[in-house]
Amino acid sequence: MKSQKSPVLPVKQRSAFSTIMAAALIGGTLDISSSILIYAYKTERGPSLIFRYISSAVFGESAFSGGTEMIWIGLLLHYLISFIFTIFLFFAYPYVRPKIKDKYLIAVVYGVFIWLVMNLIVLPLSRVPANAITIGKFIEGSITLILMMGIPLAMIFQIYYSLKKRLKKRAAHR
Repeated sequence: MKSQKSPVLPVKQRSAFSTIMAAALIGGTLDISSSILIYAYKTERGPSLIFRYISSAVFGESAFSGGTEMIWIGLLLHYLISFIFTIFLFFAYPYVRPKIKDKYLIAVVYGVFIWLVMNLIVLPLSRVPANAITIGKFIEGSITLILMMGIPLAMIFQIYYSLKKRLKKRAAHR
């Protein structure tokens, strides 16, 4: 019996832009969803105060007394920040991956990096109300960012760059 070759399906590389957008939406949504769930569990309150807190980075204390526009602005600012951190990892990934072989270790380093940048640089420079940094907040925040941003982004970018490398090899053999 003659063996049949399985057909090779054409594989198309997603654009960098669409990969970044999808990764930012996935990571940002996972991150804010987990924040809402943790906050609701701890306080038995809804998410509006989370978004007002994010808005307070720009509007200060008035974000807490403003209307629903402050909630929407907080949501938009959250995704903007997610997008910026996603772009950073996307372009850093090809340089980091050869040095740190394990994508999960990259996720851990990146989750901690995000927490440190946000809590030691971004928030102190913003207008958010001062908040004490504790080891508990560091651990909880870092774990959340590792699981919700670090791992998904590292996996998405691993797939993107692996496929890019394979398609480049395939084109060179033609």
